[in-house]
Amino acid sequence: MSIRIGDIKGFVANALIMPVFLVVAFGVKLSYHGAKQLFVINRLEAQQTESELKLLKSQINPHFLFNTLNNIYSTNLEYQEKANDIILELADLLRYQLESNKKTKAALVDEIKSLENYIELEKIRVRECEVSLIKSGEMGQAEIVPLLLLPFVENAFIYGT
Repeated sequence: MSIRIGDIKGFVANALIMPVFLVVAFGVKLSYHGAKQLFVINRLEAQQTESELKLLKSQINPHFLFNTLNNIYSTNLEYQEKANDIILELADLLRYQLESNKKTKAALVDEIKSLENYIELEKIRVRECEVSLIKSGEMGQAEIVPLLLLPFVENAFIYGT
């Protein structure tokens, strides 16, 4: 069977096959466009999640900072040596926070040390407060997202006292 240009059989064959090719081409284009949109949406969601995490990591309750500075001032009036210790604890906490913003993972031991500093500073502010931090298990090589636990401890002091 040979098809010649201008032949009715060629016209019918083209008329039947052309819509199939158009549907397939349109389907491929839609699939490509959909996949591209999905990729863009996933990338934007990942960027938003990363931005939210960075914001959380960069935030330390401003009231905590001002209260700690006031505690340092009042402690300094009576006990200068104790005020110096408070300043060192605050400096360690802020330094850890600044350094951890650059990392995606931190040693669990460092995270717990930061929490201990925070708890000691809050205990000065709250005064009539008893806090127990119980550590168990092997923490030597364990890693965690930096400052992940700090909001829980902050909330414990804000809402639990």
